[in-house]
Amino acid sequence: MIQKISTLIFDVNETLLDLGPLKDSIDAALGNGAAEVWFAELLHYSLVESITGSYQDFSAIAAAVLKMNALKNKKDPSRERVSDILSPITRLQPYPDVKQGLRKLTNGGFKLVAFSNGKPSVLE
Repeated sequence: MIQKISTLIFDVNETLLDLGPLKDSIDAALGNGAAEVWFAELLHYSLVESITGSYQDFSAIAAAVLKMNALKNKKDPSRERVSDILSPITRLQPYPDVKQGLRKLTNGGFKLVAFSNGKPSVLE
């Protein structure tokens, strides 16, 4: 029996939102390619926290991973500097086709769910 799909779930980071400005900020502070390393390690440590039953706020993990990478790159790891580097995360914009695409899916009768391990205040 074929079931009709009625609900679609989207990850917010990198699927709906363009992380470009955040990655540019990280690369500018720590060097080219640092953002890719940071994001991969962020996802890794977030997964480790989930698997081990621990909980750390995603924003706290993001800051801790950035601090570790700053230290590895002999850059300023101060809380203020880390906060400044990560500040674009609160202003990320959707990719150009996201709004129209989501509208078409909604008009097509799908229920849409956004999934993220980020804080609601960051997502708003």
